[in-house]
Amino acid sequence: MMAFVISRSRKSSALSLAAVLTLLLLACTPTATPEPATVYLAADGSGDYASLEAAVEAVPPGSTIELEAGSYRLAEPLDIDKSLRLVGGGLDETFVISEAAGHVIRVTGSGPFSATEITFLHEGEVAADVVAVDGVQFAFARCRFTGASHAEGEEERAGLRILGESIGVVQDSEASANVSIGIWIDGQAQAQIEQNRITDNTLIGLLYTGSARGTASQNDILGNEAAGIQVKGQAQPALEGNDCSNNGSGILYLDASAGTARQNKCWTNTFVGISVGNEARPVLEGNACSENAYGIVYGGSEGGVARGNKVSGNTVGLLIGEDAKPELEGNEIHDNEEEDVRDLRP
Repeated sequence: MMAFVISRSRKSSALSLAAVLTLLLLACTPTATPEPATVYLAADGSGDYASLEAAVEAVPPGSTIELEAGSYRLAEPLDIDKSLRLVGGGLDETFVISEAAGHVIRVTGSGPFSATEITFLHEGEVAADVVAVDGVQFAFARCRFTGASHAEGEEERAGLRILGESIGVVQDSEASANVSIGIWIDGQAQAQIEQNRITDNTLIGLLYTGSARGTASQNDILGNEAAGIQVKGQAQPALEGNDCSNNGSGILYLDASAGTARQNKCWTNTFVGISVGNEARPVLEGNACSENAYGIVYGGSEGGVARGNKVSGNTVGLLIGEDAKPELEGNEIHDNEEEDVRDLRP
């Protein structure tokens, strides 16, 4: 409760009352929220702001920053904690580049955040993700994520790292030449990964960990060293219609992971087309596994379901480990070089 003391002086009383009314008016007047804006940047600093960092700091939430063709070099990692839209001039025209440790860009807050027609590039050997989104709504279209760098003894790094409870879509984009992961979806994130090229990463193309969910569909996942797609922890993605040809495994399930893999083409992988290990229990349905050392391998203590898969032209078609318990229904396993089915169960 506010107590007002009225002076004996008529003049003083009037001044005090005016001051009180002014304070009450200020307290009851809502603060004006700046309207979202569209601003334009040029790589030579001649745009509305001299740099991308200055524009991000200055514009109101919900604004659009349009970047003309050129290279925008960041002296330090750029942290974005507001709703924002970045629009470039094309994958091979507009570049956002940093050599700093940690990340090129990290997006936090409630979002939404989107980017289109931009290559995000990390240069140098210090450990860094390229782009990380943590707990936000996001959308990337026609973007490239490249140059993530991993340091000995530290956690892995990714071209695009999707963390926390983030939810969104990555479409028509590229994640390539990263050390060590192309796209990494972790925590409770849910992402729609659609029609992307995820290629030539030194460890894994597309990685799911934690309790990650979402869909990966119609992606070209090629030339990654250890696995095209790896699903770990308790992750349960839906993998549909992906083309997986890699230097290790096409699709690899580990830990207590699950989810579905449907209509994927897993071919010419050096080791296994689809591998199910540990206590994983995915549903494998309608996949084509050919020209691998092993078409499908169950090496753990669980297995899940394999239904209607076509497994041919491999060295060994189906390998079942001694503790595995897969349910096999209507698979076409034939014309493999050494054996169609190698069952090691007692």
